Amino acid sequence: MKTELNNQIMKNSSKLFDGTSGYSSYVECDDGWFDIIDAALTTIQGHITNRNNQIQSNIEYAKDHDINDPAYPEWRKDIELLEYPQVQQIKEKFGGLRIYLSNEDDYIFGIINMAEAMAARTCEVCGDYGNLRSGSWFKTLCDEHHEDREGHRAKR
Repeated sequence: MKTELNNQIMKNSSKLFDGTSGYSSYVECDDGWFDIIDAALTTIQGHITNRNNQIQSNIEYAKDHDINDPAYPEWRKDIELLEYPQVQQIKEKFGGLRIYLSNEDDYIFGIINMAEAMAARTCEVCGDYGNLRSGSWFKTLCDEHHEDREGHRAKR
């Protein structure tokens, strides 16, 4: 992925990259999946931020209430802030998108699965509709980029 797009992803989801540096924080795929990756990571960061805002409200509420009181609402008992998962790796593997994070809940797992499913139908090069193509390696490509790849292979 182009450096400026990689940097934009890291800027938009900065809390997911706090604990990473260097090679592990680089997005290893072509530019066509930028929007999918960016949307997935910003949604994940927003999920944790919103959840922590709710938990902060619970913490404030707990200061004035007895948490052991049977009338204390169960949903208010969550008073430990969540840690932001850290990006371990984002790459193309066997023609598909792979996003690896340090700690995932079911919501985050669902976002990642959705992003990976969307990428399976998106050209990795340009972002148009694509299909998984085989050859010397697997790659998800639109018809145009598939023909380009086949043309380059035929010239060899």
